Amino acid sequence: MEEARSGSDVCNVVLAGYVMQWLWRLFGRSPADNEPATGAAGAERPSPVDGNFQPAPWVYGQALDRVLEETEGLGSVRERLLDALLQTAARGPVAQEAAVGDCLAGWQWSWPALEDWAERFSFRGHWPNTWRRYPSLLLHHRSEPDSPAEAVQYFSYLELRDILKPSWPRSLPFPIKLEELSSAFVEHAGWDMIRTAAVEKFRRHREEARSREGRDRAGLLAYHLHATAISLVTYRQWETIGANRFLSYELEVVCDEGEMASVPFRDRFNAGRKDRIPPFFPGDCARLRLSRRL
Repeated sequence: MEEARSGSDVCNVVLAGYVMQWLWRLFGRSPADNEPATGAAGAERPSPVDGNFQPAPWVYGQALDRVLEETEGLGSVRERLLDALLQTAARGPVAQEAAVGDCLAGWQWSWPALEDWAERFSFRGHWPNTWRRYPSLLLHHRSEPDSPAEAVQYFSYLELRDILKPSWPRSLPFPIKLEELSSAFVEHAGWDMIRTAAVEKFRRHREEARSREGRDRAGLLAYHLHATAISLVTYRQWETIGANRFLSYELEVVCDEGEMASVPFRDRFNAGRKDRIPPFFPGDCARLRLSRRL
């Protein structure tokens, strides 16, 4: 699902890139890879997309500077991070995550904003779907399971099957699909019988996750950087289109179905409180979209 969404984001950027190229030709401007010009009012601003319809280097630079404000210990590797993002931009977010992970391997850094959000999500009891790709971000803030419903995620398919099969009623068909097997486990497994195994499984998963913590954190950082760059591209497009009296578009925030962590921010933005643009927190899947006013 993540891969499909990443592909969708790339397609949106490519389509938006064609629009931007047309707009810049219409207004007599040309795309540029340098930082946007500053100074006199009315100075031309370069295109937010490059010749390959990816976020332009200056956009990635702005995204990186925004995100680095939330971190500690990464200022001295800014240029290396920017180079990693630019070198892999055309290959998509997955390649960028790998490149950023390699760049930060063994590097000591922290992300206070990430820890703050982790505490909030832990208190609320629900987590961004994106975080599920990075187990160490979740297990670090979870307590030991105290019911089959909390323990089921730590058992493999074969383990679930072996636990249920000896006591399964002969009159009922034994569940085959993982989803059905997991539901049956939650409903029928006796907690007293599986408590010890469940706690051991949780502790083992937590230790394994801790060994991947640095890589997971770097992966989420790359995701966050890419999402920030995409939002900046859309925002700059909206600014440019807004200058044309023949076109009328508005900005709105959309997010994936069922992504409860992003919904309050989406609703706040779309209700008119547009003081911030997504991503609103590390790993946020909310994104900007241009909608034609009728």
